[in-house]
Amino acid sequence: MKIPKLIKTWPNLSRSGAGDRTMSIGLGCTTLEVTGMDEELYGALHRRFSAFESKVPASLTIQIERAAAEHFVPFEPGQWEYRVHTERADEYVRASGIAFAAELELNELHASLAFGGSSDLFSQAVENVGRLLLATMLLRSGGLLFHSAAIVDEGQARLFVGRSGAGKTTLSRMMRDRGLTVTSDELNAVTFDESGRPILWGTPFAGDFGPTRPDALGPHPLAGIFLLEQAPENRTIQARGARAYGSLFAAAPFANAESALVPELETSLERFVGDVPVHILRFLKDPSVWDVVAA
Repeated sequence: MKIPKLIKTWPNLSRSGAGDRTMSIGLGCTTLEVTGMDEELYGALHRRFSAFESKVPASLTIQIERAAAEHFVPFEPGQWEYRVHTERADEYVRASGIAFAAELELNELHASLAFGGSSDLFSQAVENVGRLLLATMLLRSGGLLFHSAAIVDEGQARLFVGRSGAGKTTLSRMMRDRGLTVTSDELNAVTFDESGRPILWGTPFAGDFGPTRPDALGPHPLAGIFLLEQAPENRTIQARGARAYGSLFAAAPFANAESALVPELETSLERFVGDVPVHILRFLKDPSVWDVVAA
């Protein structure tokens, strides 16, 4: 069951900031700078992302301000399936979720975020908006962001795509226990190097598996993509044409739902499907699946 957007009235974004604290977070392939925080919000963000703090100049920026709680619908995380609501508004994309509202200037890769909740919800609000900016930046540079898990073995990354419950987190845990490196079980980015080779980058945005290590984020050469299907045996089948394209389109968050970005997504996917091997992975929830993946 999905729930409607969690905002009653849109707050007035003054763009004046809630304080003078700033933090830069390494996202693997780029850096996100969060400005305008007061001490309480800075502390909450630092607790979540301190391991990923970066001194690399940022290409993505979010400015924070406070908003009255009355603007938002009360919500307890975990009660229902929750999704950030986005809508086009003049030159902005508006995004709203649990105790936050944001206006994203996609051309500038900047967002103004008004937060009206308790500090324990703040890092999730920043993450939600950061994901949208990251997806946009990657598309504009010819890359892609996927709802996925990625696992690195002997310097080569494999990307695993599937609907919720398909086994991304389970596979991540099994392969970590096998001694392999998990970049993220939630969001991973793909870019192309100067010679056109696909490169996998993890992100600090994690699912049930939890945050990975900063040194796991990459870059890693991408050896292949696997579309997950649970089955009574381990087996791979080459995915062609519409099956590969459709599965990857569905796994590209924000870009596949924002009309202004869909043409760029389609162009990137056409190149991507042509350059990277895509297979269907039918698998048991057993560590032996990696023998099939790595074959």
